[in-house]
Amino acid sequence: MTHNKTIFRLAVVGLLTAGLLWTISPGQAAEVTQAEYVCRLCEKLGLGEKLTCEQCIVMLDSVGIVPSGGWHCDHDVTCELVAEVQILVIKAAQMGLIRYTPEDTVILVSALSDELGCCPPPRVVEILPGGGNPPPRPITELPGGGGGGGGGAGTGGGSSPISPSL
Repeated sequence: MTHNKTIFRLAVVGLLTAGLLWTISPGQAAEVTQAEYVCRLCEKLGLGEKLTCEQCIVMLDSVGIVPSGGWHCDHDVTCELVAEVQILVIKAAQMGLIRYTPEDTVILVSALSDELGCCPPPRVVEILPGGGNPPPRPITELPGGGGGGGGGAGTGGGSSPISPSL
């Protein structure tokens, strides 16, 4: 009878696990509202603390972190939303709109997902160009001394910086 009890226990545990996995579909994160997610994201990124959902949406919008369907405070967070936010946060970091490096943002969004019980964001190698390496730094000097007539306000010899144009 001990063998039968063990089999019964394993069957019950298996059914409970299967039921739990069926309840949480792959496209749906734990029941966390976007209101809670955006407020915590703002805090993690240093954009503001103790803000309302609407205030956080404005702050995230100011740094380009707006998912394609927009933010909806009363909707639940989905795995697709977490994946899109991860990409947007990395892009904001690459553009210098937030104070973190792209690599730091991967850690921040992953930690947020862990804290809230959401789906984990995609692996960084799927997002960052070059398989997880940060993008190359922008060129700030002309190669070979800047070329040109030698006249001007420079020191006369080396390279001249390029002023960024927006």
